[in-house]
Amino acid sequence: MTPRVPMTRARELLTTIVVQGIGSVAMFGTIAVLARTLGPAGQGAFSLVKAEVDFLTAVALMGMPQALFYFSRSGRKGTSSCVALVIAHALAAVPAIVIWFMFSPDALGPSGSGIAAVSMLAITVAFSVAYGDLRGLVLATHSSVWFSLVSASPNVLLLGIVGVAAWVVPQGLTVHLVGVPLFFATYALSLAVASVGYVGRIEALAMRATKLVGSFRELLPFGVLTWIPAILQTALVLFVLHWVRGVGNGSDATGVFSTALTLTAIAVTPLSLAVPILFKWWMSLDEQNRRREVAITIVLATAIVAAMWLVLWRWEVEVVGAAFGPQFIEYAGVYSALFLATIPQVALKVFGVYCNSCGRPAIAAGVEAGRAMLILGAVVLMGTTLTDSVYAWVVGEFASLVLCATVYWLLSAVRVRQA
Repeated sequence: MTPRVPMTRARELLTTIVVQGIGSVAMFGTIAVLARTLGPAGQGAFSLVKAEVDFLTAVALMGMPQALFYFSRSGRKGTSSCVALVIAHALAAVPAIVIWFMFSPDALGPSGSGIAAVSMLAITVAFSVAYGDLRGLVLATHSSVWFSLVSASPNVLLLGIVGVAAWVVPQGLTVHLVGVPLFFATYALSLAVASVGYVGRIEALAMRATKLVGSFRELLPFGVLTWIPAILQTALVLFVLHWVRGVGNGSDATGVFSTALTLTAIAVTPLSLAVPILFKWWMSLDEQNRRREVAITIVLATAIVAAMWLVLWRWEVEVVGAAFGPQFIEYAGVYSALFLATIPQVALKVFGVYCNSCGRPAIAAGVEAGRAMLILGAVVLMGTTLTDSVYAWVVGEFASLVLCATVYWLLSAVRVRQA
């Protein structure tokens, strides 16, 4: 059999961005369809449900995908123990979430109420947890193409389900149809896709396993430093959406803010999709070359998002109207204002990859924690209206950029002294 020729770096990166970019475009398409169909209020209610599912999933994951990737990649985790841990991890999420809502029944928010809604939400999170674990294993045992396909599947499936629902019941598409049941179906199907991707390489993983690690307690420390930033990021979005709902015009304000966040996320998407690949590349570089590539990446990414902001600022009414519909045009200024946050975001994202690639994940987690606290503090202190909350978010992002630059300078000074 002819040996497989590994992808070049440029081809691997381009393939990852294109394939996973389809998933990001699909998510944007979902938001656009819901915004036009349900209006700002319906879009706001949907975004709160999504933020809630994302937050609960981040809490329940506990950094396990990264830990499983590490141990599978190094051959220290066998196939049977991996599968058993994924199943046990997903099942443990169900009673934990049900118990949480028993002590905090109002936390369910727009997802509904009652044991049926709570149970469906808990099972949805369990599906999402199992999908996340298997996604990490797919990255360890597959090419970047398979990993990208699995990563893109939830957003593609979400758009497909929403599109079918809008076509079948165009007059009856309400937030009740696109709430928890929508995510239940999406993650159930995504789990099936991830399972197919992992099962296809079980034999290779089993052959590579040598020194096995069998307990959850042994795995947890390897993922906890990626777990904390994920919790902070999803908790921040959930809190600010609720905050904007209170100080703004109810769900309308939430819908506007969430679609503006979606627009900024689209700008950062190519870099976000490239993060696993950059991490893999930079791990193999020496410090001098790693820093050179970090600097080049920050300059290029910042220049791209700055150019995108100029386009949005110049044609904000046309862009917002075309993307989300005429009901959002009166808030066009909000979108260009929040889009400014993409400039510090790309720098922070690259810095996080740099810290992880040189074995300093605690620093990346600390900077992310600082970012969340700065944005949260700015929103609480300044966010008396929807517009003020947007400016507060941007101020918090740029303040976190100053924090990141300070930490980077301190790291450089320490390395110079050690040399």
